[in-house]
Amino acid sequence: MTETILDQAIAWHRAQDDADFDWDGFTLWLEADPAHRTAFDSIALVDARIVEHRATLAALVPPVDMPGPAIAAEAPRRRRRWVGGGVAAALALAVAIPALRSPAPQPADYRTGPGQGRTILLKDGSRIALAASSHLRVEGAAQDRLALEGSACSTFLIGPGGR
Repeated sequence: MTETILDQAIAWHRAQDDADFDWDGFTLWLEADPAHRTAFDSIALVDARIVEHRATLAALVPPVDMPGPAIAAEAPRRRRRWVGGGVAAALALAVAIPALRSPAPQPADYRTGPGQGRTILLKDGSRIALAASSHLRVEGAAQDRLALEGSACSTFLIGPGGR
């Protein structure tokens, strides 16, 4: 993904709140290259994280004074301070957002050999009776993504929080 594509994604993301947003142009841009959707999704995710953690981020970055009209002589120096504050905020975000995000749990793999069965208990109380010669992969923080492979059947007993 290039810097140009990221800049375009930022521009499209910012423009979405405009009353005269060009939805047709945006759709054409998204469909023109898979990297466009990836870039746009990344920008939208960062924006959502910033909004979600606004109070925490504000505590990490000290407030910056905006130059007033009465202090025109100090404007260039204050502008540099403002830019420096923006850079500091961006660095704080780069460090804080991954720290605020909880790590994804590692997937669990369960296997049975020929003639071997196994019962697996999930967090929500559901039980899975895995038959012989099978492979079950459980993913997600709520253990809500399951993939079953093998030559035999398995039984799923859904618990009280059943999905």
